[in-house]
Amino acid sequence: MRCCASSECKQWAALPLRLGLGLIFIYHGAQKLFGWYGGPGLDGVTGFFGNLGFAPASVWAWLVALVEFFGGVIIVTGKQIGRAHV
Repeated sequence: MRCCASSECKQWAALPLRLGLGLIFIYHGAQKLFGWYGGPGLDGVTGFFGNLGFAPASVWAWLVALVEFFGGVIIVTGKQIGRAHV
């Protein structure tokens, strides 16, 4: 049995996890940003955050939707942001 300890092999091993998790984030972000897949869109998310007491609700709605959608894209692509290479 061969042990695969190279960094290239480790990246491929994480691919299914990155795809699954990233696509879930993209899906939920698209619901919030665009109203796709039966989602509420930004108006619905803004109303929800307003009901929770977040102020200003529109800023929080945009922030959450953008981070969720583009965070999913970053997870799928496997990019590392702000990590020092030692």
